[in-house]
Amino acid sequence: MKKQKRLSAFPLSLLVLFCCALSMGALTATGHLARAASESAQIKLRVGTYDPRAIAAAYARSDLWNKQLAGKMQEHKQAKADGDEKKVKELEAWGDAQQRRLHRQGFGNEPVDNILAFIKDDLPKVAQDAKVVLIVPKADWHDEASVEVVDVTDRMVDCFNPTVQTRQVIAELRKHAPVDLGELDKQH
Repeated sequence: MKKQKRLSAFPLSLLVLFCCALSMGALTATGHLARAASESAQIKLRVGTYDPRAIAAAYARSDLWNKQLAGKMQEHKQAKADGDEKKVKELEAWGDAQQRRLHRQGFGNEPVDNILAFIKDDLPKVAQDAKVVLIVPKADWHDEASVEVVDVTDRMVDCFNPTVQTRQVIAELRKHAPVDLGELDKQH
């Protein structure tokens, strides 16, 4: 009988040892998974935001805009000289519309997509330099645990080669909240 107890006790102790090893492995794996989850939770998605008013101001004070405006003014002058009243009215309407749009973009919150089209080839470099995966006007809401918002306004303004004075105008503009578009329309 003693031999039977020894034989049955031996496999039981082997089973206990096996279970302990299995439990230790599971605990180790769980620790690695928890650490990996913790590390991935610390990796944040970086999103670039910008102040559209600054972009509008940089554009309105840029050589790019000045060249476009000078071309339209030359066309207007030529149309007047030619007596082409239809063309004169079209160009004056274009000027009024551009002035209104730039005013709404520069002081309000009208989108600046038309302006961004001029620097679209520069935006990937802006994103790369700021280490962001996305550039948007603003982040109305974001999960602070998983998203880091990075202001890329100055980097975008740089695409217009602003003067020191333009930078000062933009800095002053950014101290104030955007004006309601309805209020801007009353002023125009």
